[in-house]
Amino acid sequence: MSRVRTRPTRDDTREKLFEAAARVFEEQGIGGASIEAVAAAAGFTRGAFYSNFKSKDELIIAMLEDHVEQSIGRIRDLLEKHKNLADFIEALKTMNRSQQDPLGRSPLLHMEMILFVARAEKRRPELAKRLRARKSWSPTSSRPRPGTAAEKQFSTQHGPARWCWRWRTVFVCTA
Repeated sequence: MSRVRTRPTRDDTREKLFEAAARVFEEQGIGGASIEAVAAAAGFTRGAFYSNFKSKDELIIAMLEDHVEQSIGRIRDLLEKHKNLADFIEALKTMNRSQQDPLGRSPLLHMEMILFVARAEKRRPELAKRLRARKSWSPTSSRPRPGTAAEKQFSTQHGPARWCWRWRTVFVCTA
């Protein structure tokens, strides 16, 4: 009787590569880590890595994008549950990081990856383009301009959402 071979989905493979890359980057540093080391840590071949990413730079940018996307989802969930600004901030502070993506669990690695991308001129435009595409998130359909009367009304109506929007513009709203 033959066994049915099940192959991991592309998302499963990417998730395993993200987890492995975070471990390898923390151990060896981003510059010192090789594609072979990341693939081996994930239990894959170099070919499996290249079927998902063209380079280590592309992996890093994909990890940053994934982190931003997951962070926005977590922030939205908190905004739904906590309408009061103080409650929202407390929930944000006490959020369980163990269930988050690798960059959510390790803010230092997150910053190192951003700096790694920002230091190389050829990588900067790609990161900026991809993160700008994610920047379209807004807690409401329209955001008033800062310092206007509409913004004051918005702040009283939307409390935490306004705070998160302001915070995100400076810190990319990472949790």
